[in-house]
Amino acid sequence: MCDRCHATYSDHFLRWLIAAIILFTLAQIIEKPDWKAILREWKVLLILSVLGIIGYNILLYDALYFTTSLDAALINSVNPAMIAIFAA
Repeated sequence: MCDRCHATYSDHFLRWLIAAIILFTLAQIIEKPDWKAILREWKVLLILSVLGIIGYNILLYDALYFTTSLDAALINSVNPAMIAIFAA
């Protein structure tokens, strides 16, 4: 990969890190999670987060080199509906 790609990935990592800190703080205040139950399942949660967040975003950003932004936006906006359909 090119040097510019690594800068892009680090930018996206920082964006997600800042969002995660904000959301973690809000979830702690609003939801008050059971940390013992969460820590029991940390391996599963780590695998799901790596595959779901990191994998999805890297594949999406890499796919933009091969398609137009309109196609990527259409696919990205259809994803929540498809998740709901397949989850039912």
